[in-house]
Amino acid sequence: TEHVVDPTGCGDTFAGSIAAHLASGSGALSRDELRQALLAATVSASFTLESFGTDGLHSMTEVQFNERLHQFQHMLNCSDVETGQSCLSSMLSMMRFAVFQIIERNVIKHR
Repeated sequence: TEHVVDPTGCGDTFAGSIAAHLASGSGALSRDELRQALLAATVSASFTLESFGTDGLHSMTEVQFNERLHQFQHMLNCSDVETGQSCLSSMLSMMRFAVFQIIERNVIKHR
């Protein structure tokens, strides 16, 4: 999203979305299920960024969520199962980069 208002709660939204997505499945966890959970969690967290508190999540519609999910999948080349492995690798790389940025901004600079 380009409209960042407040990052507070994004991690909670991300974690809650992953937990909800994975809890809805059954049996052994598959790579595709993990990929779908990561995609949904990232998109959900992006709506949290756009307002204070939970307002972004409350105002989000299913259509808006699905449109953003499609855009994100397209950006990562995740729209078909055949590319799932490269998609998962791309997402994990992005997450590692984001975590490094957070640590650099909030931990290293305050030592």
